[in-house]
Amino acid sequence: MGYKMNNERGFTLVELIIGMAIISIVLAGVLVVLESSVKTNQYVTQQTINTQDSRNALNSIVDEIRLANAISKPALGTSDNILVYTVGSETRKIYVGTDTAANTVVIEKDGAVNQRLALKNAQSVGLL
Repeated sequence: MGYKMNNERGFTLVELIIGMAIISIVLAGVLVVLESSVKTNQYVTQQTINTQDSRNALNSIVDEIRLANAISKPALGTSDNILVYTVGSETRKIYVGTDTAANTVVIEKDGAVNQRLALKNAQSVGLL
């Protein structure tokens, strides 16, 4: 009652192990590419948010400056980071925050902070 295996088809154990190893290597490469794509997508999304925040801040600054009757500071030849101007009889200032608020642009109206424009990574988009 013995069986002959001469005509039976199939894969040997060695062939199966080699096939699984090749599939594992290909799958690992696909996962590396996928992980890289996800990281790139996150970076581009953050840069887009930063650019939009910067654009909003610049639009607010432009709107404020367009209202100005006169700009009294900075004087020519200075490197001051504060802009003092008047709108009607009201004195306003625009400046970059310091210390913990270093990535903010502040708009003051008559000595009180009217608007803080927070900028994440403002240097990376060239605003500050």
